[in-house]
Amino acid sequence: MARKNHVLGKWLKYGGLYPDWEFRLFRKKYGKWWDREVHSRIVVPGEIGILDTSLIHNGMPNISKQLSNLDRYTRYEADELKKRDIKFSYFKWLIGPPYIFFKRYIILQGFRDGARGLLLAIYASIYLFLSHAKLMEIKILKLKKSPDTK
Repeated sequence: MARKNHVLGKWLKYGGLYPDWEFRLFRKKYGKWWDREVHSRIVVPGEIGILDTSLIHNGMPNISKQLSNLDRYTRYEADELKKRDIKFSYFKWLIGPPYIFFKRYIILQGFRDGARGLLLAIYASIYLFLSHAKLMEIKILKLKKSPDTK
């Protein structure tokens, strides 16, 4: 099913958010969750069909809600990078965020979604920056995983 992501109450059609394919109808004995700390997906063997209806996802109802999720999601992302043995790289840390912004805002035409498209492109670049900063933190502090705020 295609997922329609709503940001601040409006569906964003550009910036890489549509169609945001999600598996929703599957036989439990065949579908398995992909082993990831964050943004996991269902993995199924064989052919996958497409339903004509879309899911509505109010992914960013307001900025405060999204910022409260940002710390948790980037912590999980850093843990996933460590688990997959991806080493901290200054290049990815410093070049990745501007690239992600350019890709989402210019290449994937996020600018066509107005201020919300700009917000999303900036958010995606900050997400990448913080995920890699937390990976660096794990390395510097010799931790097994990113520290929780609690």
